[in-house]
Amino acid sequence: MRRIIFIISLWAVGLNASSQTGIYEPLTPGDNNADIFTRMVYFEPENRLYWGGGFTILGGDTIKYVAYYNGVKWDSIPELPSTKIYYFKLIDTTLYAFGEQLWKKTPATNWTWITDFPHYMGATCVEHYQNELIIMGGFDSINGQYFPCFARYDGQSFSTFSTQTWPINGRQFFTSCVYNNELYVGGQFVNQSGSIRYLMKWDTLSNTWQSFGNLMLPGSSIRKLLIWQNKLYVAGYFTKANGSEGNLIYSYDGQTFSDMGGGFAPQFPSISDITIYNNKLFIVGPTKLNSGHEFGGFVSWDGNEYCIYDTFTNATMIQLSTTTFGFLEFMQDTLVVAGAIRAFNGDTINRIGRYTGDFNPIECVQANNINELENPQQEINIYPNPNNGNFNVVFSSAYNKPVAISVFNNLGQCVYNKQLNSVSAGELVNLNIEELSGGMYFVNIETENNMHTLKIALQK
Repeated sequence: MRRIIFIISLWAVGLNASSQTGIYEPLTPGDNNADIFTRMVYFEPENRLYWGGGFTILGGDTIKYVAYYNGVKWDSIPELPSTKIYYFKLIDTTLYAFGEQLWKKTPATNWTWITDFPHYMGATCVEHYQNELIIMGGFDSINGQYFPCFARYDGQSFSTFSTQTWPINGRQFFTSCVYNNELYVGGQFVNQSGSIRYLMKWDTLSNTWQSFGNLMLPGSSIRKLLIWQNKLYVAGYFTKANGSEGNLIYSYDGQTFSDMGGGFAPQFPSISDITIYNNKLFIVGPTKLNSGHEFGGFVSWDGNEYCIYDTFTNATMIQLSTTTFGFLEFMQDTLVVAGAIRAFNGDTINRIGRYTGDFNPIECVQANNINELENPQQEINIYPNPNNGNFNVVFSSAYNKPVAISVFNNLGQCVYNKQLNSVSAGELVNLNIEELSGGMYFVNIETENNMHTLKIALQK
């Protein structure tokens, strides 16, 4: 995997020193309940905001699990079975509703049932790819036919998409997209061997899933994939310190990765959602840029700078559950924020609310001089590789601070570690893991400012 180096210069411009207060309010009066929610989808032809989750009350009315908001009040969707649908996704002009069942509608048609899924996890992602609908989730079969987690649908029947198998606890497919005619999937999944974890793309030559980017360590996750300005944006919980290409977010233009000005401070919460409005990315989840600038609620990114619209308070996001996240969606020009959240930057919203402030930023932080090197000289190498478990880590530069070396297997388990007080330029550090079985391993070398991840092949 090529390592990409970014040289970042950050500067901030204060546009308005005062904080906006009281800028979030509940979307509707009345109580909302439950803590399990998914992303909202605005369906412009109907001027409706669709939402699914574990709620049974919205706006004080009894509405179970699926609902739409018409700009005034919430209402149920009589056509959809309330206990079977958890997700909505808009692809082109077709709106899909899915979970334990799969439905679709267009501006010109009513809801149409497509299929049921026998597994309670059902479908968690759908995507248009190669003139078919690709369905992803925790299922093993559809209509009695064996389809492990993935299936094709041509409008009439289902067929096999992938024969790769996934363990029951490794089927958390959260997000998908098609970029440059290639299908990408993100989440918190892992395959049987552990060689694919959290982010992958479909290889049309081998008809198999392949890992994309650096293999993320256990505990990471991908929450949102999005295409904007001819780039693929990847957001969630991951850090450059554990070998990823960015801190909570990065972009990919088909050849190189960008860490987008250093991204966000990795010790703060993960990015839970990103969306597009007025040709900007809006990002929710964390509360601090990697540059050190704190913010409240959300930030935007225009390709060159982050803009902050509200100052940070200690009550930025009061969550009702540690397993759910905040989501963003624009309904025309209204920004709606939702999730298992009681308060957003100090303002009570009771799980779903609207942003009432303006979109004039109080501060912007610009990332200048981002130099992306396609084939930089490796600072650290391994020799020989492949090997029998006895090999050297070669350092081209000196490190005067402690260096930690760890070896992980395909399942993300640490099988070896070594601590060094310092390293000289040109030094060879010998490692011996001959007792381990043959296969692919990952060597993480953590220095003061970076984490290098290198693959090695043990041949027995």
